[in-house]
Amino acid sequence: MENTAKLLLGEDGSAQWYLALGGEAWVGPLTSSDVYKKILSKEITWGHYLWKPGDLDWTRICDLPFFQATFPDRPGKSMHSKIQARLAEELSLKQKTVQKAQQNKKTPPPPPSIPDGPLEKIWYLHDEGSQLGPFSFEEVTRFLKINRIDPHVYAWRDGMANWDRLDRIRIFEDALKHIAVSRAHSAQDQRGTPRRPLVARIFLSHDDAMIVAVCRDISVGGMQVLTDKVPGGPGTRLKMNVSPSGSEDTKKIQPFIAEGTVVRVLEDHCGFSFRFEKLPDRARRAIESYITSAI
Repeated sequence: MENTAKLLLGEDGSAQWYLALGGEAWVGPLTSSDVYKKILSKEITWGHYLWKPGDLDWTRICDLPFFQATFPDRPGKSMHSKIQARLAEELSLKQKTVQKAQQNKKTPPPPPSIPDGPLEKIWYLHDEGSQLGPFSFEEVTRFLKINRIDPHVYAWRDGMANWDRLDRIRIFEDALKHIAVSRAHSAQDQRGTPRRPLVARIFLSHDDAMIVAVCRDISVGGMQVLTDKVPGGPGTRLKMNVSPSGSEDTKKIQPFIAEGTVVRVLEDHCGFSFRFEKLPDRARRAIESYITSAI
């Protein structure tokens, strides 16, 4: 080391220095090389005090001309520009790394659909400035069917980030489609063949269960059935035993067995519309006669 060489060349090798360690502690005597080595090993700093016989007082190492020859050279002005260039290079590299990570970042998948039990009260509605609920999916669907609420009403449940319109929530989109289909069938029924009220007792079996119902009205194409145990939704195939009763006019229709399909569940879930697909000719003629006699 150049500075070390200067120091060693300038000393006589004698141990003459005493080093103050703070308080009343001191070590020595030390040679100049011993002092310098302690500085390099960071045992002491340039601010520690030295004394040798003949000195009037303790003096900091950095103030002793003998040791000033070992100070490192003052850095040149060009060092500033070199450091700034290095920092700019590191910042540019960091920015490129961040940009590359953002480019490689894949779009996260949509949040999973939240399973919903039809009877679990988890849905809240916001209608005309008021928050209502909680309601079950079944209740909200029923409100839609009877036009108690509009499809544009906002809804929310735990797990959703924000409120959203019912007609934009997947599970209610499907429900609204079924409601539209049911209403279309109802309108078609009303535009179809003439109907007439009919008092009749109906027996039907579904999933090994016997269901007793009554007929509200009838046509040659089907009838509307009232029951608190709806056997299934649209498309459910049934076979039923129909036994008319009541007035003399009604008794013209003898008991018959019909097969067909549920085309619509009533809005209050207390019955369904039934379309005949297999109907005995005798029963068809009796129904036609029954209806035309009232026209």
